[in-house]
Amino acid sequence: MGEEDFIHSSKSIGYSRLAVTIIIFCCVFDLIKGNFMNFVVTRKLIGGSSSLAGSEWYYEYSTLHKYFDDDSIKKYITWVSKQSAAITSNWNDELNSEWLVRMFLSARMVLGASVMASSSEYAIEKNLRITVPYLNYYTLLYSLKCLIFTLPSVQWKNGGVITQNHSATINYACDALARIDKTFSNTTKSNILKSKALRESISYRAPSSGDKCSKDERCPFDTCRVILELAQLNSEIFEKSLVKRASGKKFEIVDGYIERAFETEIEGHMFFDEEDYYRIGYFVRKYPYPANIQHMMSEGHVEDFFGSWVDKEDREDVFNPDENWQILFDVP
Repeated sequence: MGEEDFIHSSKSIGYSRLAVTIIIFCCVFDLIKGNFMNFVVTRKLIGGSSSLAGSEWYYEYSTLHKYFDDDSIKKYITWVSKQSAAITSNWNDELNSEWLVRMFLSARMVLGASVMASSSEYAIEKNLRITVPYLNYYTLLYSLKCLIFTLPSVQWKNGGVITQNHSATINYACDALARIDKTFSNTTKSNILKSKALRESISYRAPSSGDKCSKDERCPFDTCRVILELAQLNSEIFEKSLVKRASGKKFEIVDGYIERAFETEIEGHMFFDEEDYYRIGYFVRKYPYPANIQHMMSEGHVEDFFGSWVDKEDREDVFNPDENWQILFDVP
């Protein structure tokens, strides 16, 4: 089957020409590496497409249009596209390594935010209210960090984007949100700063009235869904830009980048995550390029991530993270 035949048949099931180009690019690279298929390529082959603001995408965006009109979304897409092009036009081994890690971390933030959100709902149901301000705040913060990692406007700074403080994360993310809607950005910033204050009030002050000042505060899950969908959109825009400008070229993974996906030093203590080492290692071996967030997630990774928080004794009536994987995002 020639490229034009493949494009024609693929369009009949909803693929755009650019989507097919991505698939062909993936397959060619896989053949070069001696592998016929991997889960990233498979996801692109079997996944459908959906329309948003006049363009076709892999992800089924269900929340963005509830908050923003098409013109606002198109302007945002144009802004991210221009920034992405400035990076992908000068693609090299260092950028390839950086953005592979950034997209991997973005996917991990989606999963982390989802566990936090499910935990918050369970804590409210079981009257574990002392934990709720913490869980709500970090659901929001993880969502913002996910967005930050996908923003071409936020520099790597030798990995500093990973370790930057909360205030920097909130400011960078809300500046980006203002590109699509200033009111939404201002509301989001106000909400997360209030959530941060409530969390610190409980954590640092131990008020005698307990959570009286915050017990009616629920985490704005819809806000998190919007932020995560924007991060996914950023990653799809970036992936399209990369395929358009770097297709057919081979890039390597540079030492010193990948380690940031599985090694963390905090207060002089080094933490090594074997699961992240294995997962990022898969990409290094099989698909050493950044993909969009949803396609960075294998079903096995998602299952193992949530499964790591399952009760080891399999007791009844305890928190079960497997019950609501898709509370914030359409994970595989």
